[in-house]
Amino acid sequence: MLAALHHNRCICLYALKRHEEALAAADSAFALDPSLWQSGLIAASCSKVLEPVARYVERVLQLNELHGAQPQVQVLHAQVLMNQLGDAVGARRRAEPLVEHPAQGRE
Repeated sequence: MLAALHHNRCICLYALKRHEEALAAADSAFALDPSLWQSGLIAASCSKVLEPVARYVERVLQLNELHGAQPQVQVLHAQVLMNQLGDAVGARRRAEPLVEHPAQGRE
């Protein structure tokens, strides 16, 4: 229950662009319940604004290890591979399953 409260709080704070508070709430939610991958996404997004690039990349890679099957995590991971790590081939490999997914209108 406490993790859900931190999770909801981080969503609200992120929407208000109160990144420092949102990051703290997201970290609390994710620490209490690592299955709350959306909190991990918010923490990574806030980290991109507030923390050094290396910490942002570390957060995304950790989130990918835990929740790499989530499409939103796959997109974020591909972005980091391309933009921060300069790995265009890895980014393409990471994004291919998303392009081929039926939700993209292709079968």
